[in-house]
Amino acid sequence: MALNQMALMALLREDFGRTEALGKESLELSRRSGMVHHFAFALHTAAALAGSRGQPVRSARLWGAAEALREAIGTAFSPMEQRVYEPYMAAARDQVEDAAWEAAWSEGRAMDTDEAIEYALSEEEGTPSTPPAPRQRVDDESALLTRREEEVAALVARGLTNRLIASEISLSEHTVANHVARILRKLGLDSRSQLTAWVLEQRTLP
Repeated sequence: MALNQMALMALLREDFGRTEALGKESLELSRRSGMVHHFAFALHTAAALAGSRGQPVRSARLWGAAEALREAIGTAFSPMEQRVYEPYMAAARDQVEDAAWEAAWSEGRAMDTDEAIEYALSEEEGTPSTPPAPRQRVDDESALLTRREEEVAALVARGLTNRLIASEISLSEHTVANHVARILRKLGLDSRSQLTAWVLEQRTLP
């Protein structure tokens, strides 16, 4: 369980590269040892990571796969796990239409354990049968951010985590995560680093 906990801590720090490395190591070790409970924990962290990286369809599949595995082994979220993971799920879900989310969730639930692990270990967002349509950058008025979203974007560009942004502007971390997800969707961006570049570009425009 130590690897899973380390991956989760890295996720909370928004160290996504380390989260991915630790999560994959945990999945490989759990698969060799047959520790099914650890699979579910690792899949939840992989789902949260995908959403944080602007991959909501992949995130939905992983959430669905993790839920199905938890049901199969008869476990449920603890109150602490709900507090940790629900903001990530909500932020990912906010990036896509409900129908796309539900379809991907169902695909994840239909995976067996081996398929779910292979998918979590892969780099792909979609699957060969149903590749997600690439998001298009929006350049019209619908891309304009609200004043609050501009404020959040500026704080992201300063390198602040969601937790620090929440403290800075007196919002919940959950609300900040939703703002960031909505900003990325509006601008057709896939990561906080791309958002930072966008903010810097706006500041240099006449």
